[in-house]
Amino acid sequence: MLKHKRLVSIIAAIAFCLSFLAPAIIAPAPAVAAGSITALQVPVVKDGTTNAKLGTVKVVVPAGSVGSGDVIVFELPTDCTFPAAFDTTIYASDVAAPGVANYVDAPKKLGNDDNGFYDSSGNLILSIVKTTNRTVQIRVLDNKQMRPGCDGVFYVYLGSINIDRGVKGELKAILDGPAGTGFPLGTVVVARTSDDSDVELSTSSLQTSNNNFEFKLRIKENIVGALKARDESLVLILPDGYEWTDKGTPTTLWGNAFPGNIEIVANSEEELRFNVTSETSVASAWEVTLKFHVVDDRVVKEGDILAKVKGKSNATPSELKVGTFGEFGVKLTCEKPKEVYAGKIDQEIGEFTLKEIIPDTLIQDRYITLELPSYAKWEKIDSSVRDGNTVLEYAGVAGSNGNIIKYNIKEAVVRDSAAEIEFKDFRVALDVTAPGDLVVTVGGNAGVKAEVAVAKIALPVTMKAENTTEVKIGAANQKIGDLVITETVAGAIGDKISLPNLPLGNEIWVKVPAGCEWAKIPTITVESGDIKLDLANVRKAKYPGGDTSATTDYYQYIVIPVERDSNEPSVIKLTDCYVTVDRTVPEGSLTVGLLGQAVLQSNGAYKGEVIPLKQTTGYRVPATSGLFPQTAAIAGAAAATVVTPSQGGGVVSFYIGSQVYTVNGVQQFMDVAPYIKADRTYVPVRFLSEALGAKVDWDEATKTVTVTKGDKSVVLVIGSTIAKINGADVQMDVAPEISGVGRTMLPARWVAEGLGYQVGWIPTLKQVVIQ
Repeated sequence: MLKHKRLVSIIAAIAFCLSFLAPAIIAPAPAVAAGSITALQVPVVKDGTTNAKLGTVKVVVPAGSVGSGDVIVFELPTDCTFPAAFDTTIYASDVAAPGVANYVDAPKKLGNDDNGFYDSSGNLILSIVKTTNRTVQIRVLDNKQMRPGCDGVFYVYLGSINIDRGVKGELKAILDGPAGTGFPLGTVVVARTSDDSDVELSTSSLQTSNNNFEFKLRIKENIVGALKARDESLVLILPDGYEWTDKGTPTTLWGNAFPGNIEIVANSEEELRFNVTSETSVASAWEVTLKFHVVDDRVVKEGDILAKVKGKSNATPSELKVGTFGEFGVKLTCEKPKEVYAGKIDQEIGEFTLKEIIPDTLIQDRYITLELPSYAKWEKIDSSVRDGNTVLEYAGVAGSNGNIIKYNIKEAVVRDSAAEIEFKDFRVALDVTAPGDLVVTVGGNAGVKAEVAVAKIALPVTMKAENTTEVKIGAANQKIGDLVITETVAGAIGDKISLPNLPLGNEIWVKVPAGCEWAKIPTITVESGDIKLDLANVRKAKYPGGDTSATTDYYQYIVIPVERDSNEPSVIKLTDCYVTVDRTVPEGSLTVGLLGQAVLQSNGAYKGEVIPLKQTTGYRVPATSGLFPQTAAIAGAAAATVVTPSQGGGVVSFYIGSQVYTVNGVQQFMDVAPYIKADRTYVPVRFLSEALGAKVDWDEATKTVTVTKGDKSVVLVIGSTIAKINGADVQMDVAPEISGVGRTMLPARWVAEGLGYQVGWIPTLKQVVIQ
């Protein structure tokens, strides 16, 4: 038996698949237009009622489908009857409207087309006969045919039908007829039943507040008379802590006027009653505005306010949201945070929105503040932002750091809705140390606080070292690793800044640590990308900003001018890098820093000038020493390891007029040559001290040089012939001085002998020998 069923299933499946192939094998037969039966409405009705209105049925018969004597029977749904005789006149709705409830209508025109159930003379070819209290027969008159080329249409109106009690679900009318009739046959749903009265409640225009509330209630009947004619037909009960303040007047949306009244119960003011005096004659709907307020804030809870629904009518839902209780406050949101870069200025942040949680949070004549972290400063703002009647007017900067601005709160009238204020095109400057997200915080004396991330902070460039080396303390002209500078985004290096009086140039500065200096200019190449560097004007510098008051004796900087920024991220490489390391440099990593106006715009007050900020009406952030005066680099890389320093002692030789000197037979290099003045040999104090293993201190205010080694010391003052050697004043026959290139020059004999060394002179070689 199971095998037989399986075989039948397989055969059926094959037959189904072949049915799709049949049109390709057999020529198709001419198509015959099918008629249709549809219901124009499907109302909800109550069982056990009389004179109920059901949906109108539309019947469409294709042109030429029926002719002389064709018949169809229209049958009411089961347990439904006509309350009186069915009107056997077929009306034409485009001629006159009938005054009866149950009838058939066949319009003469279907838009611009003729109805096929009228002959060429305009005479109807249909007749109608009531056969039972549930059926009528519709028939084509003998010797009559449908008008050629015209579809036929008629409507069955069911305006007064009796429905037995106990009828449930869908009510289906039936169109039946003999086999082969041209009329369409089948069933159509003309109504659905409801067990009882059905009232649907909904709310709109809900408010968030912590005091007064208002909302709209919609009452909709899904069937006639759903709202029962009783006192307390509907009852709305508020939660504890609330009372009704206004019962409103219902407005009719459709159907009958509201058949009753609304009252607030005197001894229980959280209860609102809808008393109905009579039922409706058609399904109706009303809307009413209701108000309530808080009477005991000790018991109300933050969040949705739910009123219970009770009463004699069958209403849904059982509880309604009528408002939201919230505390005063604001929310800050930013849909699309921007990407910004550390060390850059004039950067646009994401648009952000300040929204009251409940109306009147922002109190008139108070102020709010917008605060950035300490590593950011406001550069451009709007002097006035608004939402309707709520206006925030710029009121200045709070403090001197430029990261907090104030807005006064102004209002024209009392507001009914929460203010929502947008802040657009605000710009900031960022310190080189700026991390992660950039957050704006709202504060002030209006009692509100909120924060939101408005930007993601990234580094515009990175730097790494390759082929790192070891360098020795106290040795000159030593190779360090290659340096690779990489843009994270096109234009990150040399991005043009055009703010008023902004003293920024487009230069990259590559800096070695204090106590080190560049021995030569490295080889610089653009490895990828299209940035254009001015390689002809690369230079060494003691202080790249050109400040002549700088006291450093070291060429710590390589300055690389940028001629044009990139359209695609670029990579710059420095090779053949050599440095001199003096005896003050500690053991460990020798880290090279990357800075300069082309990569780091916000740090430092270059040339002693203030970096001004972009202005808006009435707005300028004060800056007394640059935006961020620290000199931190934007990136760094350990290019070498500093190892065991050279030891003082042995033999040190200097040559008059030569920048080459030797320490224990090893050649070293200095940037100034010794010279003879007043029969005394002058050597640069820095290189002499390093060669002897001594420490040098410089006091700019008194122009004093102190050279110490162990328990011995020599103190000399520029321009003075009095030296303090090991604590005692000694009269010299010459004075220390500063050379034309900025080096401090000391008489070699007085310093060397003061530290316990012997000084010799070889005239033929013009050589000073210290041992």
